[in-house]
Amino acid sequence: MFGVHWVVIVIFLVIGVLAIKMSDLRHRFFVLFLILCALFLYSSFMIISEKHLLDLSSSKGVFAAMGVYSEWLVHSYENVKVLTGKAIEMDWVSTKKTKQNGQNKTVQKKR
Repeated sequence: MFGVHWVVIVIFLVIGVLAIKMSDLRHRFFVLFLILCALFLYSSFMIISEKHLLDLSSSKGVFAAMGVYSEWLVHSYENVKVLTGKAIEMDWVSTKKTKQNGQNKTVQKKR
C-alpha cells in the first residue's frame, strides 16, 4: 500500500511540472499552489486513514473516514490558531529583560 502512495505523489508532481511548463508565468504560482494543496490533502488523508484503520471499501467507511479527516483538519486549524496566538504574545522586541520573582525587570548595563 505504501508504494501506491508514492506513485500517486509522483503523478501529482509530473502533472504539476507539465502544467508549469505549458502555462505562462501568472498561472504558475496558482498551479503550484493547487499541487501543494493536493499533495497535502492526499498525504494527510492517507496517514489518517492508516492510523485509524479506516475502511474505504464501503460507503459507510468512506463517510466515517470523511468525519475523522474533517475532525483532524479542524483540530489542526485550532492548533495553528493557538500557536499563532502564543507567538504574538511573546515579546519579540526587547532583549534586555529577564524574569525574576514573577516580574519582568530591566537588566542594567554596568558602566
